Amino acid sequence: MAKGRIEEAEIILADLEAMEIDSPFIVTQSEDIQWAVQYEKDHAIRWRDLLRGRTGDQAGTHTIRRMLLGMGTQAMQQLCKEILLLFEGKALTKSTAGINVTSYYLPTVLIESVGLTNNLSRLLAACNSVSYLLFSFIGIPNVERWGRRKMMIYAAAGQFFCYIIITICIRYNELDSLATETRRKWAESSIAFFFLYYVFFGIGWQGVPWVSVSELSRS
Repeated sequence: MAKGRIEEAEIILADLEAMEIDSPFIVTQSEDIQWAVQYEKDHAIRWRDLLRGRTGDQAGTHTIRRMLLGMGTQAMQQLCKEILLLFEGKALTKSTAGINVTSYYLPTVLIESVGLTNNLSRLLAACNSVSYLLFSFIGIPNVERWGRRKMMIYAAAGQFFCYIIITICIRYNELDSLATETRRKWAESSIAFFFLYYVFFGIGWQGVPWVSVSELSRS
């Protein structure tokens, strides 16, 4: 229909409905489709105006800005999950660490980098997952009270602080100049900040980016 091949289109319609081409139903369908095609042509919007959110003389709805905001929050959430963290000569020689990877490899990190036993490492990883789940519920009733932007900013700052401390603790654990017991204390100190990292992410970044994207698309 859009290409002006009306007769071919009516034959296809008739075949689909198992009717004659001149039947009232087929004629009505053909006229409706032709009207819709012509209406779209008469009211077509340029891609430039579409991206700007402009229709006719109306002001723009900042479509590109809203799109970049939605994409940006999702990208930053993934960056929170996939932050580069180096464990030199330990469990992760050079690997991505964050919520996803830390969730998968936390027992290995606790065994190889912190020096815990296999059973204790798995138990702590399980407790960490439960803690992560519980703190994720805190953001749900407070997102309107605290605000989306503040939650993401403060949570990201908290996560940054946690990974700085974890990196320092693991680094001191690798210093041969320190006594074995001292190195172990440094490594064990990092465990608390692994837990705290999950707390910040669960409150501020687990659900807020998804809420923001859905709201931006409706605004």
